[in-house]
Amino acid sequence: MAKSKSAFTGCWHIVSMSGWEDEALNREVQAFIEFDEEGLGKFQFGNVRAVTDHYRTKKRDRMRIAQFCWDGKDGTPLDGVGWVILEGGKMTGTICIHLGDELEFVAKKAKAPEGVKRSWLD
Repeated sequence: MAKSKSAFTGCWHIVSMSGWEDEALNREVQAFIEFDEEGLGKFQFGNVRAVTDHYRTKKRDRMRIAQFCWDGKDGTPLDGVGWVILEGGKMTGTICIHLGDELEFVAKKAKAPEGVKRSWLD
């Protein structure tokens, strides 16, 4: 039996993030977070680029939630955890940088950004 597509699958444009102005948030590309059918993902905002591991989904208080760990960089290595919630056609979430900031964001479903490949972290 084929695994059903997760509601989280696809690209989501990050439209706002705590502590970030639009110009900085979208410095290199339109800020985004993306999850694929294999449970992997990636995100980029400002000059922070990261890949996520196998995200885990569950329901809590009748809302769909996904949790993930991530590794990335902004010129120096970064890692952390994050989670996202789907409600009302939008995604809200938090990206936590290990020993650093907790960044809350809002994202809306979008097309995948052009020219961004899984290997872009290199």
